[in-house]
Amino acid sequence: MKAVHRAFLLPLLLPLACGRPATRAECDEIVVRITELELKARGMAGDPEEVRATRDAMEKTTLHDCVGRRLNDKAMACVRAATTTQQIVGECF
Repeated sequence: MKAVHRAFLLPLLLPLACGRPATRAECDEIVVRITELELKARGMAGDPEEVRATRDAMEKTTLHDCVGRRLNDKAMACVRAATTTQQIVGECF
């Protein structure tokens, strides 16, 4: 998990008050989005290998803890539109 700080992923571990259980695909999308934004902030945008490596490194922990947690469509739309990881943490969750 070289490129992504665990602090940015903590909201994935917290249950949301309403919504439906998060799917693996949704959790994977959140992790990839956060990773892409972190890489962009570090001037490494467009490095698909780093995104894949980070996602793979987090698969057993973050994705495992995310799948099944409460999630709603508004949160996913926010993740997709976010331009920074801080925005995801502060506004989406």
